[in-house]
Amino acid sequence: MPKIAFVTDTDSSLPSDIAHDYGITLIPIPVSFGEDTYTTGETIDDTRLFEIIDATGKLPTTAAPSPSTYETAFNEALDGGAEQIICICCSSKVSAIYNNAQMAADAFPEADITVIDSLQISLALGFLVLYAVEAAQKGADKEAILKLIEDLRPRIHVYGALPTLKYLAMGGRMGKLAAGVANTLEIKPILTSRDGKLDLLEKVRTWKKARNRLVELAESCA
Repeated sequence: MPKIAFVTDTDSSLPSDIAHDYGITLIPIPVSFGEDTYTTGETIDDTRLFEIIDATGKLPTTAAPSPSTYETAFNEALDGGAEQIICICCSSKVSAIYNNAQMAADAFPEADITVIDSLQISLALGFLVLYAVEAAQKGADKEAILKLIEDLRPRIHVYGALPTLKYLAMGGRMGKLAAGVANTLEIKPILTSRDGKLDLLEKVRTWKKARNRLVELAESCA
């Protein structure tokens, strides 16, 4: 059975220790606050991210990892004995990551590298990658793994609730006055992923109801 290497990006929200245990290469997404650039999973985590946002009152910008970053990762995987590489990227609807990874794969015409647009974000992407790796560990070949990914991709759902709207206001997605009124009324948006993009599903009142609604949505997918 050919040795398969798996590559994904830090939008997958996979903890570094889990990625290490599964043998997954995590490509970090650069995060910038003005002239200061951080590397997700290395020089910045979620806690530090929001500390900087709250301190500066500004949201960061992100950039897709460059094709050369993926070329380096692919080359290291091949040098490490991989005969096939499956690179599963976050949704092409929200990032240029998929395009950059595909450009990198094209630089290895003799190698067996498959780049996949997951059409997923965050842990929905992470779980898709974990399922693929577990299938490989159980002896599935590349074709079976690609079929599994194709089957699972539309069946994995992500839901989330926002405890505050201030970050939406900071990003210009809603006015500060509207955000203030919504926070006063305890309106909590429920978000989901649709067609590869994050979208508003519904709005509920109070954080307790939002959490209960998330449980209901998760149970409806079981």
